[in-house]
Amino acid sequence: MEEDVMRNSSIAVVIVVSAFLVISCGGTGKGTAANTGENMEKQVNEIAESFVKLCFNLGKHDNDYVDSYYGPDTLKKEAETEEKSLDQIKQDADKLVEKLGKITVDETDKLLWKRRKNLLCLIGSLKARSEMIAGKKMTFDEESQALYDAVSPPFPMEQFDGVLKELDALLPGEGSLEDRANSFMGQFTVPPDKVDDVLSAAIDESRKRTKAHIQLPGNERFEIEYVTGKPWGAYNWFKGDAHSLIQFNTDLPVPVGNVVNLACHEGYPGHHVYSTLMEQKLYKGKGWVEYSINPLFSPVAMMMEGTANIGIEVVFPKKERLAFEKDVIFPLAGLDPGKVELYHKVQDLTEKLGFARNDVSRLFIDGKISREEAIERLAKYRLRNREWAEKSLAFLQHYRTYIITYNLGMKMVGDYMKRRGATPDNPQKMWTEFEKLLSEPFLPSDLK
Repeated sequence: MEEDVMRNSSIAVVIVVSAFLVISCGGTGKGTAANTGENMEKQVNEIAESFVKLCFNLGKHDNDYVDSYYGPDTLKKEAETEEKSLDQIKQDADKLVEKLGKITVDETDKLLWKRRKNLLCLIGSLKARSEMIAGKKMTFDEESQALYDAVSPPFPMEQFDGVLKELDALLPGEGSLEDRANSFMGQFTVPPDKVDDVLSAAIDESRKRTKAHIQLPGNERFEIEYVTGKPWGAYNWFKGDAHSLIQFNTDLPVPVGNVVNLACHEGYPGHHVYSTLMEQKLYKGKGWVEYSINPLFSPVAMMMEGTANIGIEVVFPKKERLAFEKDVIFPLAGLDPGKVELYHKVQDLTEKLGFARNDVSRLFIDGKISREEAIERLAKYRLRNREWAEKSLAFLQHYRTYIITYNLGMKMVGDYMKRRGATPDNPQKMWTEFEKLLSEPFLPSDLK
């Protein structure tokens, strides 16, 4: 999902959480009873199937919860015949954790050990979401830890004030910095009649670059639809069998800097490739049915949004991106290619303000600032007008801590790759590490 009001490049605090969630997401994954071979695999598979059905049951209470599913029809149909209250869902989740906790997986079998640990965390996240819907109150950080296995670090506002000063110097003229920034960026909006052309060009190029490094199924494909009246800018609906439907919201203007981002984030090597590889490698390849469903409010979201955002830099290193936009995207959009470097200099600075939104959101969700104060701070630190800030707050009120999945997810994935030597001066290593993140079971806490 690409939020309509997120930063252009798409999307360590210690807190006390329940013992259940510590076990689910931060534990060792060791069990207590000896289970080996086919019997152990069968038990884990049964628990995974029960988890999938619980996701559908929770989806009856939360329409947003099941983002996509491409598993067996039988599991979905069985869940449709069940009527579980939120309390029953919570109790069933506890029982699954108890069962999974009795299964021993040898740590030398690293992939299966990770599967068990991840399944514990996914079940814990589902339980937390059911409790939230039932009325349980959590702080911003408690909620993000419970749902996404991560907490956004706080930043001093002075840091963001320093970025505003840099932008103030870079954008001289009369009027407020917000007005000057919006006036400047407004010069780089893709005309509505050219949106399809520029997006198609960016998608074709990102697909070609991705397929040069990642082997995708021969039948992989996606369709594009242009829609209106949505709370997001773009959305990938994965249909299974390596097929995605990607919708773009035409209610909002498309900044030229978003063209490559959208193509990569929703398509290649972002959400479409992530879901395609998870389906191919883990669900179909290993029969791990928990990887046939994507719960929106779960650690899966952190991995999907984080890899989709860092994937932009993997497929388009900065110099190559500037060259592609100068030679192809700007001319197709009817914009002056001579301004590509200046545009990105301003855009790079505005991106540094991204975490300010997390901090404002934390204060608002925790009841420490009013709605009006939140709107004012969002407008100030994201250099947008009041209308944008109001939409941003509306998105926050609906999706709450999901917003951290964009920038924190990207930072966590990026930092993880850098520690493993996957840097722009070693592009092949970047692709190798990136593909692993899209093909193996990972939790956000695995990235630390």
